[in-house]
Amino acid sequence: MIKKFIIKHKGFISIIIISLSLLFFYYGKVILNANDYNFTFRGDGIKNYYTYAYFIKYDKISTSFTGMNYPYGEHFLYTDCHPLLSTFLKFFPFFTDKSVGILNLLMIFSIFFTTIILYLIFQHLKIKPLLNIFATIGITALAPQIFRMTGHYA
Repeated sequence: MIKKFIIKHKGFISIIIISLSLLFFYYGKVILNANDYNFTFRGDGIKNYYTYAYFIKYDKISTSFTGMNYPYGEHFLYTDCHPLLSTFLKFFPFFTDKSVGILNLLMIFSIFFTTIILYLIFQHLKIKPLLNIFATIGITALAPQIFRMTGHYA
């Protein structure tokens, strides 16, 4: 039963193994200690980390960000604080100190989900399995999101 499943889905299993291996090769330290890393300490990148973490930890009103524009504050949508994610995490106070790690892991594993989606699209288009695997890995490696991990999070 398991052998038939593996044989039938060997391309999909291969893509999962290859993409996870590449992610752990390049981002292994970050994956294992996600809360200890920032991908950048300059410009928009550090501002996005700050606004996101500050909004989750300190702001009580759901649409007001008080970490900038003292004493008036700012509407949280203008601060690039990942409004959907940060609003969701505000409901779970035990994630307050892990917010940076959650953001880092979501960015890294978005690359993994890209490979899965691309593989399934190519499979639906009836691309040959070996070409599908190479094209999926190649397109994912060339995706512009990889180069934006150093500062353009929002």
